[in-house]
Amino acid sequence: MSEASERAPVLAFVTERARGPGETVAVAESCAAVLGSALLVQLRDHESEAEDEAVASLARELRRVTRAHGARFVVNGRLALAAATGADGIHLPSRGGDSRPLGERAAEARALLGRGALVSAPAHDEAELATAIAARVDLVLVSPVFASPGKGPARGLDALVRARALVGHGSARLRTRVFALGGVDESRVASCAASGADGVAVIRALYEAPDPARAAKMLARPWR
Repeated sequence: MSEASERAPVLAFVTERARGPGETVAVAESCAAVLGSALLVQLRDHESEAEDEAVASLARELRRVTRAHGARFVVNGRLALAAATGADGIHLPSRGGDSRPLGERAAEARALLGRGALVSAPAHDEAELATAIAARVDLVLVSPVFASPGKGPARGLDALVRARALVGHGSARLRTRVFALGGVDESRVASCAASGADGVAVIRALYEAPDPARAAKMLARPWR
C-alpha cells in the first residue's frame, strides 16, 4: 500500500472501453501503486447496456488492482455490477435509461452498497450541478472545463469557480467535492486547483502518457 493510501481521492482515472482491458488494467495498476487512495478508478462503458462478461471481468480486475493498493473503485451506472464486485461506489450518469431523480438513485445506491459508498454525478451545466449538490453526492464532475473531443464547447475555469461557490469551502467530509473533467492535462491542473477544484478526472492524460505513474503523480501534485 502506498504512502497515499489514507488520502481522499484527488485524481479520477475514467476508463475507455475502446482501449482494451489489458491496457486499462495496466494503467490503473501503475497509477494506483503510486497514489493509493488518492486515486479513484471509474469503470465507464458506453458501448453496451448489457452487463456482459467482458465488462464484469474488467470490473473484477480493476477491483483487484485498486484493493491491492488502497485506491478507490466505482462503476458508471451499473449498480448491480458495482455491488457484485464490491465497488467503493457508483457514478450516476444524468443521461441514460433511468429517469428517476438523482437523489432517489443515490439513496438506492447507498442502501445497496452501504452508507459509506462514494456516489458521484456529472455536472455538464448549472442545473445538473444544483441537482447533484441537492442530492448530496460525494463528488461532482464539472465538464467540459477545457476543449475535449465530442464533449461540446469548453465551459472554462469559471465553471469550477461557480461550482466551488455553490458547494462552499467547509470540511471535505461535509460537502460535495468538485472535480474538473474534460481536456485536463499536466499543464492545466494548477489552474484547476486555483479555481477551486478538489481534484481532476482524466482519460487521455493517462492512457496516452509514456509513463502513466509519473503522469498520475503530476496530475495529483497540486493537492498533495
